[in-house]
Amino acid sequence: MVCVVLFAADDAAATLRTLQQGMQHAVLDWPLRLICSERQHLALLAIPEAAALFSLPGVDVLTGEQVLDAASLGQWGDIVWLDAGVHLPLGWDARLQAAARAEPACASISPLCSGFPMYEPRFAAQFAGTDLAMRDRLCVNESSGMVDATPTSLPVCAYLRSSCLLGAKDTRDLRTTEARSALGWALSAQGACHGLCDWLLVEWGGKAVRTNVPEHLQPRVSSYLQASSLAHRRFGTSALPAGLMDGRLVQLHVMHSWGGGLERWVQDYSAASTGRQNLVLKSIGSVGLYGQRLALFLDISHAEPIQVWDFADGIRGTAHHHIEYARALREIVETYMVDAVVVSSLIGHSLDVLATGLPTLHVLHEFHPYCPALYIHFGSVCGSCNATRLARCHQENPVNHLFRSILPEEWLALRAAYFQQVKENKVKLVAPSQSVINHYQQLVPDFHTLEPVVITHGMAWESQPPKAREPGRRLRLVVLGALTEHKGLHLFEGVLEQVKDSCEFILLGCGESGARFGGHPAVTVIPRYDRDKLPALLAELAPDAGVLMSIWPETFSYTLSELLCAGIPAVAPSHGAYPDRIRDGENGFLCTPVAEHFVAVLHRLHADRSLLLHARQALAGQAHRSCADMVADYDRLLPGRPMQGGFYPQRRAYSLEGISLASHGFPLSMRQALFNAHGFLRGKVANTPRLRRWQRRLLGGSLEFTMRVIYRVWRLVGKERW
Repeated sequence: MVCVVLFAADDAAATLRTLQQGMQHAVLDWPLRLICSERQHLALLAIPEAAALFSLPGVDVLTGEQVLDAASLGQWGDIVWLDAGVHLPLGWDARLQAAARAEPACASISPLCSGFPMYEPRFAAQFAGTDLAMRDRLCVNESSGMVDATPTSLPVCAYLRSSCLLGAKDTRDLRTTEARSALGWALSAQGACHGLCDWLLVEWGGKAVRTNVPEHLQPRVSSYLQASSLAHRRFGTSALPAGLMDGRLVQLHVMHSWGGGLERWVQDYSAASTGRQNLVLKSIGSVGLYGQRLALFLDISHAEPIQVWDFADGIRGTAHHHIEYARALREIVETYMVDAVVVSSLIGHSLDVLATGLPTLHVLHEFHPYCPALYIHFGSVCGSCNATRLARCHQENPVNHLFRSILPEEWLALRAAYFQQVKENKVKLVAPSQSVINHYQQLVPDFHTLEPVVITHGMAWESQPPKAREPGRRLRLVVLGALTEHKGLHLFEGVLEQVKDSCEFILLGCGESGARFGGHPAVTVIPRYDRDKLPALLAELAPDAGVLMSIWPETFSYTLSELLCAGIPAVAPSHGAYPDRIRDGENGFLCTPVAEHFVAVLHRLHADRSLLLHARQALAGQAHRSCADMVADYDRLLPGRPMQGGFYPQRRAYSLEGISLASHGFPLSMRQALFNAHGFLRGKVANTPRLRRWQRRLLGGSLEFTMRVIYRVWRLVGKERW
């Protein structure tokens, strides 16, 4: 344990300021000893803020006039001495510790310090008058990543090793700045070496200190002042992004780049998480090879990343271990001083992300990497998945089309490796609904031993009073979002023809999936809408109910949240996350995902509108969870102080300029271009809702035959190596 030793000054305000910064800007739990005289102690006790600090654990006040020489201080272990009047930035202790660990042979480690010529950095003109925090960030950004040599130690702030203090042949009392300066020279005379770290800047606010360089060392010091890198460097070419090193924790969100509900969740989380810096790491690739590169964004709202890593060996789904990925991840954690990792998807990533040593959460937005179909559906919701069923799923399941190059035995090995990493690294599993945990418990009997928790998503919503509903009209039903096959396209087709005389449907935000219903007399198609305007749009449309028809067990369902917040009762399948929030007959209606059962519920609601009135009244009195509530729950699972993982000395060169992804394209050999086009077309044919099943099969077969012919011809005439 390192002990911080603060030498008080007659100026009580200066002593209090250094004491406050030493504690508030520290990230390590080092004990602090305040050395002061009786008179200085009484002056500090007269200040309420100082008296309150003295009662905190880890703070010890030593009064009296006993001599405190080097040997006395050395008995406390390694120390950091501070002189009252020195100003300290955030994480000063972790950064000194990192330097001491980097150079274990140094007797002392000193930071850069404004006010002492030997340690004072020079800055570009536009930064010369900025505050300490900004200049300190500049030093971090433009650090060499190495501890430099210096002739002596800084008398107002330095890390000193116990072994050197105990071996010092110096008995002077170290209460004065001049005495500590003299000790540094004495240690040099005994052969000790001193280090200077350029990733920490402190500022001396006290009176000028006479260093009194010994005469025999003056030539050495004169040479150092001319040859030192500080004499030739000017900090300030690029600043550390303001979101980093500003006192907030740094969290790394790990996700894919497919957009959808996952992207929305990270957006909502980041917007509400103002007390933390949320970096975003996205995997990018093509169909079947989802991890060809990583892109790091300072914020989810940024269109361009600040750093990109391309992999020669791409990741098909999720890698057990990936050398290039692990190297990039280590660089991100160390360079950007990441405090915690929040994994939202492992698609295109490696399990290395679960083993950084940092507090890590895995938010179960999907069932990957357990399920190759992502949402545990093979004919119906899966209650088990052994090797035999997995092999059948690989061959026969139409929704299992994303990872065709990964064999069933590989999935079984990946499942085992994933759960092993979760256990060994104490990864906290977070489900957005209880249904996710229930499904996993069915599939993995000992899942409960991982102690998963539920944190439901929040919703940013501005309620709008609905437009009056015309009496006697047909039942007006809104279907929110895309109407693809897994979102219930065929179920909707089966329901529509049976209720078209009593119900009218509004397909809101359906994209191209609603095009086939454009001419139907009972259907209104609104392909797109502005999400921010959805509350007003729903109020204007004033639907009687919303219809959700997903055949997959949704892990949460934002569309359900939007309906509930708008006070619109939902008719939904009785699986997945829907029963977690819909109480059948009270605030909504549940039924099995079969056309006849949906038709029966809709006919009942059309005949008895009081059922909908009762549900709307229940929703009107129902509180809705905000994004701030959600973030607060996550914060309780993550560290509350920054830099708990320490500081990593390295050469940094942050750029605030975004990187164009197009300018760092994949190696577009002819082979790669063909593979990318093939993968895109395969996915498009498999997922385009305009095509019927027999049409998809016909086009898919024709595509595969055509591409095989192209590949064979290219092997014969192409000059590139396959």
